[in-house]
Order: sequence, then structure tokens, then C-alpha cells
Amino acid sequence: MQVHDTPDGGDNARHPNFVLLIENGQIVARVPSATLPTESAGGGRIPLLTLQKEKWYACCLCANWQITNAGFREFYIDGVSYWREQGIATHYDDTTGLYMKLGCYDFFTSLSGQRTAYYRNVEIWSDNDGFATVLGTPPKPPARRISAF
Repeated sequence: MQVHDTPDGGDNARHPNFVLLIENGQIVARVPSATLPTESAGGGRIPLLTLQKEKWYACCLCANWQITNAGFREFYIDGVSYWREQGIATHYDDTTGLYMKLGCYDFFTSLSGQRTAYYRNVEIWSDNDGFATVLGTPPKPPARRISAF
């Protein structure tokens, strides 16, 4: 899934505002590496979760797309927050807004064979709808992590 800006005439190629993909067996987010609204073709990698095949995931991207530090990006999987950035610019300085692309893309290699992905209940919300309105439940706490010393 990709969230792209709509470039003004003459703009250079830019990294999408947000990308969600499967990479090396993980669900990964990518965002521009430059501090927006500075244009950049490069992106940073944010590993979120190890993928389990044959499992449905409920994903939610909450964002306030801004060219000032009034923006934020949050990503939830199955109601749990996996990534959050607040007080940042999240958008390029364009006249026209963003659009979403969803589908199977081969970002990095030329894999042979067929790939299938299933999607359902894809919705785009706007205005001030909160997390509970979008996913029908309040956010859940992350799984407890125990580390060895």
C-alpha cells in the first residue's frame, strides 16, 4: 500500500509519503528519509511485525498530513500501535492532496511466478474520526516483552 503526493508540474520524483509492504518476511513501513516538505527520493525502513502467512491483519494508518510540524503518523496492526511519529511534517508542499494505491508490487526484485493478496473492508476516513470510530475498538496495549539481561 502506498500513500502518494500529487506532484505539481515540474516536481522531481519523490518517495511516497507512506509505504506499507512485505519485505524479508516482515510487515514494513517506509517513509521519506528527508525532513518534509524537503523533496527526497530516498526512504527509511521501519520494521513492524513478522508476517504470518494465511492470517488476516487489521491495519490502520492514522495521519495528519501537514507541511509543518503539526503532523503525525501512527500505524496500528490488530489494534496495537506499532509505530508513531508526532510533531513532524508529513507531506510535500503540493497544491493537490494525496492518493492511495493498493495492490501487489515487486519493489526490489523481479520475482517470477504469481503472487496473490486478499484485501477486504478498505476504507479511507477523513476529518476528526478517532481510532475507536475507524476500527470500532480503543487501541490495545502492545504485547509484553521480556528480555534477558
